[in-house]
Amino acid sequence: MRPSAVWPTWRESPFTFVYLCLLSAGSLTLGALDPQARADVLHASSTDVVHLATRPIFVLIASGLWVNNVAEFVGVVILFGIAASALERRIGVGATIGVFLSGHVGATLLTEGAVSIGVLAHALPSSALTRLDVGVSYGLAAIVAAAIGLLPQRWRILSIVALWAYLGWGLVTDPDVTAWGHLLAAALGVAWWSALPGRSIGMMVGWSTLPRLPASSWLPRRRSMTPTSSARSSSYSTTTPMARSASC
Repeated sequence: MRPSAVWPTWRESPFTFVYLCLLSAGSLTLGALDPQARADVLHASSTDVVHLATRPIFVLIASGLWVNNVAEFVGVVILFGIAASALERRIGVGATIGVFLSGHVGATLLTEGAVSIGVLAHALPSSALTRLDVGVSYGLAAIVAAAIGLLPQRWRILSIVALWAYLGWGLVTDPDVTAWGHLLAAALGVAWWSALPGRSIGMMVGWSTLPRLPASSWLPRRRSMTPTSSARSSSYSTTTPMARSASC
């Protein structure tokens, strides 16, 4: 099998490639700033309760463009690149964007809504309304959880349990609203499993699609204008076996 038949391209996974380019540009820009400027940028793009109430669209977009350190950036690129590419080639660009937004936006609104209720009920201090909340982790959790739904049954169960265990460990080591947000985002990703057509993956079955046939196998043949004998027409063409099988 040709590598190009397996490895995703920007034409097949446009959202994945465009988003990773934006994430790379944002993260590199953030890394080039001095500490004070970096803190100001992160605070300005935080999806906290106050910012969600005053400029929700801006912070929901901006907060997903930063990764704060190199190790985390590499991990995000690898996980997001594999999982989002598989989803795009299986369920399409629009649905993959929907999965990402369900985690990034949905989990943010659920967690920050819980924070606002906690402050109103005096269970949390008022400073929680401006807590720092930036990053791609909610969207990433939803994308990875949804992509796990493409795996065969035995691997799907093991993988989702491992993901839940990894994310749940955050509640043990550092129990906060963000840890709950990761679990909620993963749950929203799992909710997309019912929308995945014909779950199947080898190595995500060539990133979750069948190998692409050459153009000659699906383009219509040009009809010959010269008469042929019945013997010649019965054995018609000199096309390849792949082309003949594709025309059956």
